[in-house]
Amino acid sequence: MAAPFASKNFPRQGATFACLKGTSFPAQSEWAQYNAIYQAQLPTLTGFNSDSENTALKSAISISATAANIDPRVILAQVMQESHGNIHVICGDGGISCGVLQVQTSNPASCAEAVKGACPDDTITSMVQQGISHMQTSLASVGGDVPQGLRVYNSGKVFSSTDYSQAGTGTSSYVSSVGNLLRGVPWSAIPGCAGQLSQCGFKDVGC
Repeated sequence: MAAPFASKNFPRQGATFACLKGTSFPAQSEWAQYNAIYQAQLPTLTGFNSDSENTALKSAISISATAANIDPRVILAQVMQESHGNIHVICGDGGISCGVLQVQTSNPASCAEAVKGACPDDTITSMVQQGISHMQTSLASVGGDVPQGLRVYNSGKVFSSTDYSQAGTGTSSYVSSVGNLLRGVPWSAIPGCAGQLSQCGFKDVGC
């Protein structure tokens, strides 16, 4: 029996960055396998986390996302977009968005004060689950549509049904970046928000 959310067409080698403009987003059949996405991001992850922390993160995403009926590949890609996979990321947005998925919630899980290698597995799992809960709500608000759910997760709502780069106070390149990560593009090969604004011609200037 095939694993849940598995893709038959991957891993595909040498995926390169592509501007995803308007409503462009890779079909699920174009997504890399979970392990392939993880391996592509591992050099970045290793710069922040210990081997044991990365193993715990990979497992927490796979188990918790599957239990929530969300493709784990989406959550892994969001982790890279939100925090570059840094288990020890500080809370953003003035200290209110915490954890690897930068979630605004009561009692947020965080290892911002822990040294590399000292983040407990249960805290890593809690960070992931808090983000998944937010993504569940985001997806439910748009009938399960992944790119629109990503826009809601980042911006609170879909600002344009014809241009997912319109982000209000969010990040205009968010959906484009996650789409590329799902294709197996390494985080290090994806231009930052400002780079995508100029390279892709996004209309919204939010970064």
